[in-house]
Amino acid sequence: MEPVTAIAIAQFAISTYSMLSSRGGGEPLDAIVGMLIEINNKLNVINDKLDIIYDAVVVLPDKIEYKRRTNDLISVANRMPVIFKNLSSDIKEYGEVRGKLEFKKKNEFELRGYLNVIRLSSAVLKTEIDPLTISLLASACQNDFELCRMLQVDEDYIRNEQLDYLTYFKRALWTDHYSLEKKIETSMTAMKAAIDEKFINDWQFLYISHLNTHIQRREHKISLYTSSFVPLDISKTEKQITYALASMGYLNLPYFNHQLTGYKSEQLSTVPNNSSIPVIKTQRFVDFSGGATNNNEQVFENYKSTRLNENQLTFKMNRVALIAFCSANVTAHETVKHINNRVL
Repeated sequence: MEPVTAIAIAQFAISTYSMLSSRGGGEPLDAIVGMLIEINNKLNVINDKLDIIYDAVVVLPDKIEYKRRTNDLISVANRMPVIFKNLSSDIKEYGEVRGKLEFKKKNEFELRGYLNVIRLSSAVLKTEIDPLTISLLASACQNDFELCRMLQVDEDYIRNEQLDYLTYFKRALWTDHYSLEKKIETSMTAMKAAIDEKFINDWQFLYISHLNTHIQRREHKISLYTSSFVPLDISKTEKQITYALASMGYLNLPYFNHQLTGYKSEQLSTVPNNSSIPVIKTQRFVDFSGGATNNNEQVFENYKSTRLNENQLTFKMNRVALIAFCSANVTAHETVKHINNRVL
């Protein structure tokens, strides 16, 4: 896969900080999807060997230094199309060898300034592991390499810098406590738990005889509740990214083409033998002699409603998070491949 394709997929790479932020107000999922689509609409392909850069303002972690360094990387990335256009112009005018020398002579001060910005900003951002940071550093890694080649930097120096990026991406992918591998596993587990949760409402009737002290309990109704889905209406852009990730084995499409909306009920005659399904007993006490009836079925209905809302939120948030984590995972893997090609 070309870097352009990998980072195109990473349009969904938005950090969980922004996903959980309440600063934007409104429905979190809608705000996130809207922002991701806005980013996608403004993405700009420089050429077939360069990264796609962010051209939109995105919600970043609440760290002033992080924001400043991120903006610095975006600013450098925004200059890269102009830099390559000027380089191409000089090569066209003077030929490849002399053109590169003329370009370096005219732009060395500016190029070294950009390279310095990339190095300083990347050093700060490498302390963070989240999808947006990973995608930005993938772009920085590529731009770092291209600027070094323009400046005709010593090959050993380039190799050492690329190895430093490689260390970061390996940590982000696998070795860190908050690595993408662990985040993907956590999100998938949370989604599966929300989908698979089943519980039984068990009503029991209490029969009280006036003629003696005999008390008899008998089960009257047992209902099994489980998750229900309806088709999810997603945009063309979301579909493209979702299916691209699914084709790589990241996503289970039924999870992403549907949304959790409620519980469906199935009448059961008895609780299944050796069942691991949680049983929530809602006792409905009835005095058949005409005494008062104590019906706390509403307690169960309230619980069911609360759990449904919690599961819906868990499902939706982890659906977005998983796309972000998987997107960043693709980007990081592809960047690792290209670094290995450069340094080996």
